[in-house]
Amino acid sequence: MRKAILLLLIFASVFVLAGAVDLIDDAYLSLKEFLDQPDSGAFVGLLERARGLLIVPKYYKVGWIFGGQYGRGILLRKDLETGNWYGPLFVKIHGLSLGPQIGFQSISLIAVVMDRVDSFLETNVTLGGSLSVAAGPLGRRLSADFNFEAASIYSYSIARGFYVGFSLEGARVSVDRDLNREYHGSDLTPYTILYERLVRGRAEKIVDLLRKTLGK
Repeated sequence: MRKAILLLLIFASVFVLAGAVDLIDDAYLSLKEFLDQPDSGAFVGLLERARGLLIVPKYYKVGWIFGGQYGRGILLRKDLETGNWYGPLFVKIHGLSLGPQIGFQSISLIAVVMDRVDSFLETNVTLGGSLSVAAGPLGRRLSADFNFEAASIYSYSIARGFYVGFSLEGARVSVDRDLNREYHGSDLTPYTILYERLVRGRAEKIVDLLRKTLGK
């Protein structure tokens, strides 16, 4: 367990060196990579009905019996009535796990939030606990009998490396106040960022990509 925690601390120190703009650029490239997949139709179908989008371009998991995970990402909220996007809210995702796992994995993670975006305003959000999580459907289109209410979040990942026992269950999401202050220029509350601040600046290219994809 000590080795897993030590590796996580090393990765966390690397993340600290990366700024808000770097994270935005990486998030844009990750989203584009997902959309370029030949079977991204079901993913796009979820985006059309989504209330939010969580992008973690570099999410690391390490383990040897005990495991750990850490990453930084951005959360965007969509107003379904106007189609406007709000944010980004910078977040950290982290946790420890116990079970059959071995190895190291670097993942581009994207989670489509179907409801309960307000849950991310809490101090700590547990995926699989306070928010139900399921693997996102694959294929060129959503099946006719797909149940949109089966989970609050549908997650997708593109993995690089090797890992056994990957799961988002138990991972915690918390607000990254340092990066939010850096990007937005002041100590805005998570509510203000997600409900009152339209996406602007560097992150606008992410919204432009989403609108181009969704045709709106």
